[in-house]
Amino acid sequence: MEKKMIDLHIHTCASDGTDDTRSLLERLRQAGIKTFAVSDHDTVDGISSIEPLVPEDMMFIRGIEFGCITEVRNCHILGYGFMPVAKAFVRILEKACQKNRRLFIGISALLPANMELSLKRSLYSCMEMVIGSSDLVR
Repeated sequence: MEKKMIDLHIHTCASDGTDDTRSLLERLRQAGIKTFAVSDHDTVDGISSIEPLVPEDMMFIRGIEFGCITEVRNCHILGYGFMPVAKAFVRILEKACQKNRRLFIGISALLPANMELSLKRSLYSCMEMVIGSSDLVR
């Protein structure tokens, strides 16, 4: 029996991945992965850009990874096969973006006057920012 490779947890550069959609498809093909899901953090930008480019011999599943805060710890919840235009789904995504905006504002207020957050990469596409030590610039 032939082994079938799948990957249901892939991030694009719309989140914290490194590949744009075309290079991601090429890497998947080289790895022999025919079934995959893009599950970026709190955004559907990656799936909306890759979905029209998926070749007929590959199977694409819409995914998303929501960041959640619980009483016990932070966690991520993966969702698959959703309709990105469904009203309830859009409301959940808007709440995630609002959370990230508040985080950005809070962190910005803590920075010394001679430092700024880099806006070059996009961790959360609704904010077009990355929050991390490598993204602090003088």
